[in-house]
Amino acid sequence: MVQDGSGEQHQARQGDGGTGKRGTSQLLDVLEANLNDLYGKCRNLQNHDLLPKLGFFLQVSMFHYEMARELVSLEANPGSGLAQALAVKGMIRRTVEFGKHLRNALIPQMCQLAAHVSADLSRQNIRELRRGFKPEIAQVLRWERIANKTAGYYDSDATTVMSLLDGLSYEQVVETVQGFIRYTGNVLSLFSIALNEAPSKSP
Repeated sequence: MVQDGSGEQHQARQGDGGTGKRGTSQLLDVLEANLNDLYGKCRNLQNHDLLPKLGFFLQVSMFHYEMARELVSLEANPGSGLAQALAVKGMIRRTVEFGKHLRNALIPQMCQLAAHVSADLSRQNIRELRRGFKPEIAQVLRWERIANKTAGYYDSDATTVMSLLDGLSYEQVVETVQGFIRYTGNVLSLFSIALNEAPSKSP
């Protein structure tokens, strides 16, 4: 779950039937509220000094919302056979792209900002967190070939494309994406806790 820069967090309502399709739909509502709340804070001129921090939360919130919409759509119409593989391809591509962005840009920038305010967030902290999500992270890295070969609609090597798509498991894709979402949320939690406990909280 994405928290905003102030540590606030919207909670999903729990009740009968709060799992499955209804649960995912409720989660989408929560993520939409998070996204719009963060966007409003980023546009508020009074939060200018907080923009570097809020920007991290907004980017992860955008990823979470997009993935939740994909999951809701897939639950409503998962398809079968090749159609199902094509349906999850978009979710794979988004996850791979965000994984690269997280690895190459967001995490280094988070560590840099944390160091600037003497916050205790290091690459070692991130590595320790990654160990708990090793299967999901490894799978997302393996998906890079699928994302590259199936970008857009087709690749000149149709046989390879079909082989890659045939190897996709709907359940594995959903499970991996859900785990990767939890990982990105935990990265933000580490970042938020480190900033809140820092001697200086000004970016």
